[in-house]
Order: sequence, then C-alpha cells, then structure tokens
Amino acid sequence: NTNTTTEVVEGLMVLNKAVGTAAVVNLSVGGNDGTGGAGADIARLARSNQITGTVSLLASGLLDFAGFSNTVTGLTLHAGPTFSSRVDLNGGTMTLNGNASHSNAEGTQFRTSPAAIIEDGTLALGGTNRTFTVNDAGLNIRELQIDALITGTAGLTTAGGGLLVLNANNTGLSGTVNIGGVIGTTNTAGNLVVGNSGAFGTATVNVQLVASTLFTSSQINGAAINLVNAITLNSNLTLRGDRSLTLSGTISGQGAANRQITASMESGATVILSGLINLSNDGTARDLVFANSTLNSPLFVTGTIAS
Repeated sequence: NTNTTTEVVEGLMVLNKAVGTAAVVNLSVGGNDGTGGAGADIARLARSNQITGTVSLLASGLLDFAGFSNTVTGLTLHAGPTFSSRVDLNGGTMTLNGNASHSNAEGTQFRTSPAAIIEDGTLALGGTNRTFTVNDAGLNIRELQIDALITGTAGLTTAGGGLLVLNANNTGLSGTVNIGGVIGTTNTAGNLVVGNSGAFGTATVNVQLVASTLFTSSQINGAAINLVNAITLNSNLTLRGDRSLTLSGTISGQGAANRQITASMESGATVILSGLINLSNDGTARDLVFANSTLNSPLFVTGTIAS
C-alpha cells in the first residue's frame, strides 16, 4: 500500500502482509462523526510490523494487536461523549518511536465520558522520554488510561492538563516521570492518576514548572498506594484521590521558590510523607509548606526533615 494514510471506517480491516512488507504507512481508524459506537471500526494485526508510520484512533476506533508487535512513530487517541478509542494489545507489544496524544474534539465531554484506553500487553517507550499530551476536558475525568505494562529506560512526560491514568505495575519503567510538560512554548500542568504502587517503576518523579496534581484511584482495588520513588519539586504539588497515599521516597527541591504540598483527598483517605524531605538539597534555601484542604483527611509527616 503506497497511500500515505489508510482509513478504516465502518468495518474490519485485517493487516496481513508478508514478513518484511508493511501493509500501511499511517493508519486512521474510525469515522469523525462520533457515531457507530465503541469499537465499531476495527483494524487488526495478523502479523507483526504491519504499520510503519503513525496511528490515529477516532472515538469509534479499535486497534487490535492480536498478540503481535509493531513500532509506530506516533499515536493519537480520541474520546467521545459516550465512547472512546481503544488499543487492545491482546498480549502484544506496541513500541512508541514518537509521542502520544489524546483529543476530546469529537463532542462535548461529560463526567460519565469514558477514557481512551491502551490495555492488555506492553507499551514500550524505548530509550527516549516520550510525551503524552492529554487534552483537559475540565471535568476531572480520566481522559487517557493505560492498563498495559509500560517499559522504557528514559521515562515519560505528561502534559496538557488532562488526567493520564497509569494502572499497571510497571517494573520495566525507569528514567524520569515528568509531571507537567511543554506544549509549543507553554508550560502546562501534568495531572497523573496512579492505580498501582508500582506505576512509576524505578523512575524518579519530577514535578515540572507548573503546579500539578497526583491522584490515587480505586480503579484496580481499594488498597492504599505506597510510592517509593524519589520526587523533585520544581513546582507545587497537590495530592487528591479516594485511596490513602504514602510517599516514602526522598522529596527534594529545585528552583528559587518555596514549595507547597497540598493534601486534598476524599474523606477518610490519608497522606503520609515517610521519606526524607530535603528541599535545600542543592544548597538553595527553601521552605516546604504543608496544606490540608479536606476535613477528616489528614496529612502526616513521619519522615526526617533535613535542616
């Protein structure tokens, strides 16, 4: 297929070119009219390495890896008011050789609108820090949810202000997880939801130049979340969610200003800071302000605060 972009609308396309011959360059799945329903438009791999370029899934689009593997140069997932796009790896591996983005341009979002999902396999980021730009619907809903295992040695960056959900125990993820990123020349908040204590793998966490929020989620189970990852505060951090959260890694600072951690959890969920707190780790004097904005949801500091 020599077409630059192949579109799948209202049906199923199976990609089954012989080994060494890709079926498509760029792939677009789904109509842009917001109709058809979830998974109404399907592209399915019958062999590995069928796509050489980018993948765009509109709200009705489903990309089924069927257990195979493929490297793509970019990924865009769309969300609709009542259904959203999905990548079902089915035990396969998608390798990102570029960045990923989420859009809710196919209709007004509601609090009940579902997230776009990547699930059931491995999402490999390789040796480059990949940016996930998640469009913010402004409703504190989950816009992009990754249930697949994430691997990579350079980490990831979330930008755009929307909620990116990491639900797997990502033991193969290292490097740096940046909460907040740059779109064009604008620094944007990065809002992350963790549904697993191992969501960040062994990566360090860097809260970038715009105040951001880290959520806990009851998506997987009701167990408390314990993040052992070291956290650097380049900006302020708000903690929210319905599951108790412990930050047991070292919390350090960067930049000239003082830093604030605000606990704004659901009633009954607590925050515990049990690791070393050393905001002046680089020789710059900084104060750390603790704030609690939720009644019956305390913030405990049990770790050592360096002088």
